[in-house]
Amino acid sequence: MFSNPYLLEVGKKYNKSASQVALRFLVQSGIVTLVKSSTPEHMKENIDIFDFVLSEEEMKTMEDMDEGVNFFMEHDNPEHMYNFFGNYGFISTDK
Repeated sequence: MFSNPYLLEVGKKYNKSASQVALRFLVQSGIVTLVKSSTPEHMKENIDIFDFVLSEEEMKTMEDMDEGVNFFMEHDNPEHMYNFFGNYGFISTDK
């Protein structure tokens, strides 16, 4: 995803990475995002998305890129959600 040519093109326009463009898209769409970062550099990069605004055309193009596939988690799969939240201690995994 972060090597997507369109995200890279938009990133170049704003002097941002493809991941920053993707994160900005989510935030600008009103989607709450939880990002994971283990280095100070990535933490700074993740927060450094509020000095640009994607155009309506850019937003529309990115919306149209949605293929209905989630690369991170199957939100509609109860077993997957149970395992995810159990791994992070939000729920007991004792059966």
